[in-house]
Amino acid sequence: MKSRLICFALFLAALSNVACKKDDDSSATIKPSLYGASFTIAPFGAVGESFTLKAGGEIAASNGDALAKNEVGFYWQVDNGKRDTVNTYTFTPTETGNFTINLVAFSRSSSYYSSTASKVISIIDPALGKSLNGTGIEAEDEHISADGVDYYYKQIAGKDWFRNNLANPNSGLCYANAAVTATVLGKFYSWEEANAACPEGWRLPSADEFKALADAFEGRAGALMANASFNGKLMWTFTPGVEIDNASGFSAIPSGYVSKGAGNSYNGLNEYAAFWTSTAAEDDAEMAVYYYLNVNQSEIFSQKADKKSLALSVRCVR
Repeated sequence: MKSRLICFALFLAALSNVACKKDDDSSATIKPSLYGASFTIAPFGAVGESFTLKAGGEIAASNGDALAKNEVGFYWQVDNGKRDTVNTYTFTPTETGNFTINLVAFSRSSSYYSSTASKVISIIDPALGKSLNGTGIEAEDEHISADGVDYYYKQIAGKDWFRNNLANPNSGLCYANAAVTATVLGKFYSWEEANAACPEGWRLPSADEFKALADAFEGRAGALMANASFNGKLMWTFTPGVEIDNASGFSAIPSGYVSKGAGNSYNGLNEYAAFWTSTAAEDDAEMAVYYYLNVNQSEIFSQKADKKSLALSVRCVR
């Protein structure tokens, strides 16, 4: 009996020691983190274009420590590639695709956890059938060239219609202010710009002409939409029940729109295709009619918008 009591006492003592160790561990100081790393890069670029990236931001420690002058270092990494330990980094992509650029601020003494800033850039080849695929447009299809841009066209509902968005180099805005997007997504125009932007012999379609186009396919959005991919990613991703067959050959892609103002706001990529008509709103001189397609809707819609504050795509007609 005495030996059993001694064993039990030793067991309790062991438990007490384990509990004390756990208590000691829980009170251990947690290593603080660095934060504040940042950099800027355009969301789109071209193959062979060089981007000079500079490490920025006010690097600080999460516990408020005053960091020593040489405590913080930086390295850059593209996707899972090699690390380049420099403050200023040059990125020159040699192929199309979406690339994740990482800037890591690290502690040279290993006293702090790292801080990471990440941005994604899409590298584009604007040539037909490269970054943009699945439009149904082939190089040998009927087209005209204006200001260095090829515009493909087809007769639909009794009119010749452009099958790709207007990219007039002398007017309009590029998506995200990236010039490389113009040929792929087209450019975006205020209503007044749109009325003057089509090449000679072509013009902005009226609301009646757009309605006739829609009615020819019973207002079915999928008949106007191309099952297109942009850098390998499907652009129109519909809810069930929507059939995309581009039966018209209009080949619409969801290139988005621009809300004009201080800095401009670029919206709706992969969600909306919106096109100005030449028709002003009857009830408001500041408004005009446009037609649009939405990623979640099976119908073609018309709406009114402010002539100056919204910039939309253009399809020319003759």
